[in-house]
Amino acid sequence: MILSDISLQQEKDYSKLECLLDGNSIYFTLSHINSNISLVYDAFVVALIPLLLEKQENIVVQGTMDDVLCKQLNDVLIPRLCQVNKIAITLKVIPDVTENAIALNKQVNATGLSCGVDSLATVKYFFDNDIGLDYLTFFDAGSHGIYNGNYAKENYEYRLKNSERAATTIGLPLVKVKTNAHSFIRGSFESAHSFLNISCSLATLGLINNYHYASAYAVSQSNFKPGDTSNFDNFLLPLLFTSYFNTHSTLQTKTRLERISYIQHYDVANAYLDICTNSILAKKMNVQNCTSCDKCLRTAATLELYDSLSRFDKVFDLNIYHSKIDNYIAKLISKKVSIHEREFLDSWLKENKITTLQYWKAFKLIAKRVISRIDS
Repeated sequence: MILSDISLQQEKDYSKLECLLDGNSIYFTLSHINSNISLVYDAFVVALIPLLLEKQENIVVQGTMDDVLCKQLNDVLIPRLCQVNKIAITLKVIPDVTENAIALNKQVNATGLSCGVDSLATVKYFFDNDIGLDYLTFFDAGSHGIYNGNYAKENYEYRLKNSERAATTIGLPLVKVKTNAHSFIRGSFESAHSFLNISCSLATLGLINNYHYASAYAVSQSNFKPGDTSNFDNFLLPLLFTSYFNTHSTLQTKTRLERISYIQHYDVANAYLDICTNSILAKKMNVQNCTSCDKCLRTAATLELYDSLSRFDKVFDLNIYHSKIDNYIAKLISKKVSIHEREFLDSWLKENKITTLQYWKAFKLIAKRVISRIDS
């Protein structure tokens, strides 16, 4: 794979950092950027690490990379990822030139504001502990839908408006970055999202040089299983640094339920929490969260566990929640659950919240699956 022909163009309302990947345009569009430096390919390289692993091909850079990042990728990070993914061959990033592009002499802190639980808990932690934040960020790197489809654009715009309102309430500028880097990757988004999100902050070319990434799991829940990079964000992110950029994993000691508990009385969360996986339906309902998808129901049920669900009546439809929660709990009881689902279900059990009706519904689901297997 060859990266070449890097350029930076100023458009009406944004900047466009672009290069070619084997002759095809790969780009970042940014609302904020540091345009006073020489152009480096660092953001593109980091975005394409999942593709390097997927295709098992080196990345050749016909231009300049940061020397620190190049050494870190080739000597530490890529070998570790090859080990995790059981890739036996040696893979490398090979630039024409390396240099220390920018000295890290100014501490500019930023963190994401998707308005999910993790991002809101991170923002609250910064303010609670008087840690300076300079920017909030909102990225479009594939998390809003697959490969720039119509739904992806609609999801992005709906979620962005909510984050813009939240950023105004918080009182910090929102850095918006869009990239098409994810469209080159054929594997699952989960295998790439950490790299894609960090690449968006790197694309600001040093405007942001301390990026605080809200990892999905606490350190105690992390592992090195291949697939979803969230599994090992806490170990991966500290390895992604340059001469001008550091990245940090936040909330390392807090589990998902502890993070929800932490934001339950946070006024920004009460007004702008956005964890829905079906924003198209939510938009049609004129509510931020559809309150029907599993993520909505799990989050709302956790808030009910803490007697705080009523504080979130602006972002959830509580009538829908009460009509669907029995079936959701029954589904969890009847199947193998994820880490976050297990954490929630254990708390629900501990508080004796599971009803006879929920157990009965779970029994019927299990019986239906057994009968289906026998018939097949």
